[in-house]
Amino acid sequence: MPMKRIALLCGATIALIAAILIADFTGLEGAFYAFNFMSPSGKACDSVVIVGIDPQSTGSLGTWPWPRSTQAALIDAINQGSPRTVALDFLFVHSPDSAGSDSLSRVFSRVNGLVLPFRIESFVQSADNGGSAMPADIYQFRFLRLANAPALRNTTFYQISQATPPDTLLYRWTGRSGFLNISTRKGSQLVTEVIHVIKAGDEYYPSFGLAAAASFMGVKPDEFVLDGKSRVALGAARVPISTYAATTFLHFRGAAGAVKTISAGDVLSGKVDKSAFTGRLVFVGITDPAVNADFLITPVGTDYPGVEIWGTAASDILQKRWITGGGAGSVIAWLLVLLIFPGLVLIAPARLRIPCIIGAGVVAAASVAMTFVLFATSSYFWNPGGHIIAFIAAAFWLGFQKSTVIIRQGGVDLEPRSLDAASALKAPADNELLAALPDTETAEFVAQEIKRGLPAASAAPTGERTMVEHDVASDVAAESAVLDKFRDLCGGKIVSVLGSGGMADVYLIWNPRLEVYRAVKVIKPGKPVKFTERFETEVKILSNLNHPNIVQCYSAGEWHGLSYLEMEYINGVSIDAIMEKCQKLSPEETLAVGILVCRALHYAHQKVVSIYGKTYSGVIHRDLKPANIMVGRNGQIKLTDFGIARPAQVHLHTVDAGTVVGTLPYLAPEQVDGRTIDARTDIYALGVTLYEFLMGERALPQQEVTALLSAKSTGNIKPLSLDGAASGDIARVINKSMAVNPDERYAAAADMARDLEKALTAVVKTDAWKVLEQLSKRQWG
Repeated sequence: MPMKRIALLCGATIALIAAILIADFTGLEGAFYAFNFMSPSGKACDSVVIVGIDPQSTGSLGTWPWPRSTQAALIDAINQGSPRTVALDFLFVHSPDSAGSDSLSRVFSRVNGLVLPFRIESFVQSADNGGSAMPADIYQFRFLRLANAPALRNTTFYQISQATPPDTLLYRWTGRSGFLNISTRKGSQLVTEVIHVIKAGDEYYPSFGLAAAASFMGVKPDEFVLDGKSRVALGAARVPISTYAATTFLHFRGAAGAVKTISAGDVLSGKVDKSAFTGRLVFVGITDPAVNADFLITPVGTDYPGVEIWGTAASDILQKRWITGGGAGSVIAWLLVLLIFPGLVLIAPARLRIPCIIGAGVVAAASVAMTFVLFATSSYFWNPGGHIIAFIAAAFWLGFQKSTVIIRQGGVDLEPRSLDAASALKAPADNELLAALPDTETAEFVAQEIKRGLPAASAAPTGERTMVEHDVASDVAAESAVLDKFRDLCGGKIVSVLGSGGMADVYLIWNPRLEVYRAVKVIKPGKPVKFTERFETEVKILSNLNHPNIVQCYSAGEWHGLSYLEMEYINGVSIDAIMEKCQKLSPEETLAVGILVCRALHYAHQKVVSIYGKTYSGVIHRDLKPANIMVGRNGQIKLTDFGIARPAQVHLHTVDAGTVVGTLPYLAPEQVDGRTIDARTDIYALGVTLYEFLMGERALPQQEVTALLSAKSTGNIKPLSLDGAASGDIARVINKSMAVNPDERYAAAADMARDLEKALTAVVKTDAWKVLEQLSKRQWG
């Protein structure tokens, strides 16, 4: 093999290894782990019970946190059942409620096996954190015994520097304590494992789950041992922990509620037989999502209560049923990766390239099957992701070697041929700049701010006539000064107001230095926090997106105290404005617009974005409609308004949780029902939008909300009536995208674009870009 080829193969191998590590880091490993729980086996330990602060409880007893006297009554009722351990999954910090604290202290004094938690407030990056001191009430619950202490250096522990100090009055009654913090995977935010040990200075501290299990098992302090052999000893039991973070995989037995859960309200009202707690490990914690406590994404579902994570971890320990991984299996897995690539590439003769590709595929498929077999039979997690990536690399390499000709499968060319219309506009003359303060909320607010900063007017000369003349002249000069300062926005001069909505005003500015027009969206003053949070999220999301069919973000900042977003100016109109003039679009125009919007959506749905310091994969628009699709004068299509866009399956702002946001006629049924949304949600909205383009009326024209929701949930939509060669193809695409069941829609916007392209090429053989040029001419002539 030539040296150049060897060097290329070495580089490809290094790239493969990096790709596998990155894929696992960003969620591939977590996805396969979660896939194994599609059919959870086994049940939680009968000895573990959760008393949940659930919606029923908060509905009858008031919002959480309850008065300490109520908490005391709840713990006392549980204790009457003679549990072996009571573990309370909420913090007890110092409280001004002295009477309630005294009653809680009295109840705690009667509870055997009481476990109270603490929360870590900050972590440090360096392994040498200078001997961080913990509050005395927490310090006493550190590991008192270490085995094989020098070997602990081989395990990477989370280093902490600060923890919430507990209420000493209450903590004096607890026999054990552990930290509550739960880790999630970066990228997917999935909980697959729990941290069981952290380090502060030279001391080590157990998790809440370990502390609760140790208390229930009656483990003495000298039998609770952190072993340098990557495990924790609880008497005769050994809990494995990873060397990369002292974590243990969780063995989920089902969705939330798999661990037996009893309502706190029923306990307090006496509806629960006290024998339900006898001899058991009882966790008490929040199970009502409305309380805004820790609710997590797990392989078996979202909104999984943090208290049940610890109940699951304790069940694992008591049943010795935790998931293991790594070890010799990890070494074998990597050897198999290298066997597929570059191994097959090196040994495959020219005549056997295809059989080798098939063989690599069989190995990758067998690896996927193995993960289910090992998981089900021995609770071992085998990650096949690397083998799939190696198979793709081998197939590409061997297939590429077969021919040096690369066939490029480009989509239908719909991009305009003329220069960008916005850049072709002339610079505004001075008399074309904003001539007076506009009637907008932001203008009124900014004008007042500018006036406060202007110097006071000079004292007027004596005499009534002179005073009036002076006041008029001063007012004129002041208004002129205010307008002159007002027009300065985002490094440019305001030309006009482009529009005004419920949350923001949009101004057209001319930047004389760059010699370009920009659209600047300014948030209105006095808006609630939820609006400012949405605006900041829009800024962060839009700044991550760079696609020819998505409006471009250039900068963000503040204008006299109001946040703004500087965006690309589209010299055109939204499609709903075109429809007001033209009633409907032609099938060719509808297909062309749909293809470009699909491309924009597919890009956004696949885009990895960084928001608020976290990385997410995929952005869902959530408010696609004709008003948010712009057409430039040259026929360019731009998707706009990412004001309520969010990363897929993530609620960045809890104010949106449980609240319908968006424009109701275009929302997918799952948005209205509060179910999980994904790329298929935007595909539904696009289908409804394309229907409206073709028919000139909404797919769901009902004005009354109840009738609209009923039609949406049943898919009761008037059938498309079209003529032409591709009418059947168009109808099939739109009907599939509007399916009530997300599983019956297109899985990805790229799939929908492919079918739209087939329908367009059936009627437009050449120069498809002229379709959108014609649409532009229909609006502007």
